Amino acid sequence: MIPNVEKRIARVRGCSAHLLNVRTGVRTLDIAMRTGLPQELPQAVINAIFRGIERSTARNNTILNWTPPLTVGQQMKLTLEDKQLLLDDPLRRSIVVLRALPLYQGRIANDCVKVLITEPNNDEPSVYFGKCIAFISDQNLQHYVVLHWFDRREPASGFDFISNVPSFRLARIDETKSYSVLPVDCIMNGALMMPEPTPGFDPATPPPNTRYWALLSPREHEQYKLYFQL
Repeated sequence: MIPNVEKRIARVRGCSAHLLNVRTGVRTLDIAMRTGLPQELPQAVINAIFRGIERSTARNNTILNWTPPLTVGQQMKLTLEDKQLLLDDPLRRSIVVLRALPLYQGRIANDCVKVLITEPNNDEPSVYFGKCIAFISDQNLQHYVVLHWFDRREPASGFDFISNVPSFRLARIDETKSYSVLPVDCIMNGALMMPEPTPGFDPATPPPNTRYWALLSPREHEQYKLYFQL
């Protein structure tokens, strides 16, 4: 046992998810008026996200069982668990801040995450990658993340044939299925998605067809391969 590990783990476990209102503040999400999402988002993105929310909160399809009023923020502090580390490793649980900001301290801060989801027609969970768009908290302090999905470029094998690295493209910005609102409990950890530079490439405004490479640790790489084995 690592010295003082119990005390350090207990301190980390005490950090429940919550929105940070520094710099950008928080806003109220009004689904009927379609307001409250980050103002810098294109209108096509806002419309697509609200269409998805409306479908997920309809009377016959209550996927999102949240309790208004709903608060939207662009920064969220929470505890994530690195399951690659031993149970008694004090670094297994870490307090992190996820951001959905165009810029933070001069750098792009649209964080990406890896999520684990069990789909209705499949008992086995699957791993997906998404870019954080916003974070939502309801009256009961249940927290959600709005994600813009990355589409696999190799849907069958999961990996590029030459590099053996998974690659993706961001889903179309104007389609409802390109976005989801999920409980933050689905988040496994952050994801490092490296855009492939092209002539005239601007990281702040990458072209719609930009290719992204998911940089995984050796253990994550082997684990990700399991999702594509029959």
